[in-house]
Amino acid sequence: YHDVVKNAPGGQQIDLVVSVASGSDYLLAEASSNGNWEQFAQINVRNNVPTTLQFQFVDSDTDEPVELTRFVITVFDIDEQIESSLQNEQVCVDVDEVYDVIAAGGSLNDMGSLEAITTGANDDSVTIDLVEESCRGGEGRSYRVRSTRPGWLCDNPTDPLDLSPVSCAECDACTEENGREQYFPINRDLRAVMFAYAGPQSSFEITFEVECQAGEERCSNDERLRGRNFIFGGRSALCAWPTPAPTFIDWDVCSGTDQDLEIEGAEILINNLNGQGPDEDGENVLRYHDVVKNAPGGQQIDLVVSVASGSDYLLAEASSNGNWEQFAQINVRNNVPTTLQFQFVDSDTDEPVELTRFVITVFDIDEQIESSLQNEQVCVDVDEVYDVIAAGGSLNDMGSLEAITTGANDDSVTIDLVEESCRGGEGRSYRVRSTRPGWLCDNP
Repeated sequence: YHDVVKNAPGGQQIDLVVSVASGSDYLLAEASSNGNWEQFAQINVRNNVPTTLQFQFVDSDTDEPVELTRFVITVFDIDEQIESSLQNEQVCVDVDEVYDVIAAGGSLNDMGSLEAITTGANDDSVTIDLVEESCRGGEGRSYRVRSTRPGWLCDNPTDPLDLSPVSCAECDACTEENGREQYFPINRDLRAVMFAYAGPQSSFEITFEVECQAGEERCSNDERLRGRNFIFGGRSALCAWPTPAPTFIDWDVCSGTDQDLEIEGAEILINNLNGQGPDEDGENVLRYHDVVKNAPGGQQIDLVVSVASGSDYLLAEASSNGNWEQFAQINVRNNVPTTLQFQFVDSDTDEPVELTRFVITVFDIDEQIESSLQNEQVCVDVDEVYDVIAAGGSLNDMGSLEAITTGANDDSVTIDLVEESCRGGEGRSYRVRSTRPGWLCDNP
C-alpha cells in the first residue's frame, strides 16, 4: 500500500508492505478479495489456516525500513456466519507488541480490564481474551479477539470514522421473511478493535484466523464458504479524535520545534556558491549535509543554499564561505544586496522536503566602529515567517518590534517593518540592522 502516512515530515512517502511472516502458512479463498474494500485495506483468509502477517513501513523510494511512533491500526467488521461453527473470525496480537487495545468500551490502559472495553448493547461486542501463550502458540501472552455475532456485506463500514449502527431496514440481507431482524441493529463500533503501537518500530505482526468447525465438506469444499475477508485501516471512530488545530496557530516557538536543524558543524558537500568557489567544481551552490537530526525514519536531509533567481551575488573572500566554528557562514561583498534561497532536499534523491515549525538564527549582526564604512543588514519577507524572536522575546507575544529589540547599553539590533518586500517589490518585510561594532573575538 503506497503513501500511507499522510503527515510524514518533509513529504516523505512511506509504504505499508504486508507479507506472510516467516514460518506462517497462508491460503486464500478468493484472490480478487485481496487489496481494498471501499476505503479499507482487505485481506482474504482461508478457513482453518491461521495466518500471521507482517506489516512493515518502508520508504517509497529506497525500500529502507521507516520507524514510526504512536500510531494505531484498526481491524473492522469482526463477525461470523449465523451458524458460528461454520465460520467465525479471530484476530490476535502479542501483548509485548502493542501499547494499548481500544474497543467500543474504551481503552484497556484506562479501563483496566478487557471485559470493560468489550461490553456492548445487544451482546454485539467482540470478545477479547488474554491468553498465556503467543499468537503462534509459543512462549508469551497474546490478546485474542473473537467474533460473537453474524454479519453481512450490507453492514460493513464504508468510512473508518463512521461506525454508527445499521438497522434492518438499511440492510438488504435483512427481511421479515428470513428472520434476521433479531440480529439488528448491528453496532459496528462493537465489532472493531484498535491496536495502539508506541514504537519506535518499523514493523509489527497480526494473526488472522477463520475458524470453521462444521466438518470438511462444508469448511473446505463449499467454494462460497471457504474463507472470509478481514478489513483494516488506521484511525477509527473508536476514539473521539480532537479536531486538528489550524496550522501554526498558537505555536509558542520557544517551547519546541517539529524539526531541529543542526546546521552547525554539518559536513559541506559542495562549496561553490554562484560559481565563486572556493570549490572549483560542482553545482553553483553551498550544500550542508544531514541538517535535520530528528527526521523520521532516519531520513537524511540536506540544506542547499543558492542565489535566488534575479539576485546578484559577489563575495570578498571565497575561503570565508562554508563554516565558522560550529556555524554556517556566507561572505557578502559591500553594497551587493544578495537574496539567498535555502532549500531542504533529500540527501539521496535531491527531491525537495517540506518541513514544519523550524527556526533559523542569524548571529553576530554587527558593524565597523565607523558605521558608515560597513554595517550588516538582514531582511525577510513578512509572509514567509511565522514569528521573529530577539533578545527581548517573541514578536507574536510582545506585540511590537521595539519591545523585542530593546537591550541594555543600546547594544540591540534594530528591526523595522518596511512596506515593501526585501527586493523592493510589493509586500512587507522585516529589516534587521546592526547598531554596534564587533570583532572576531566576540563571535559566538
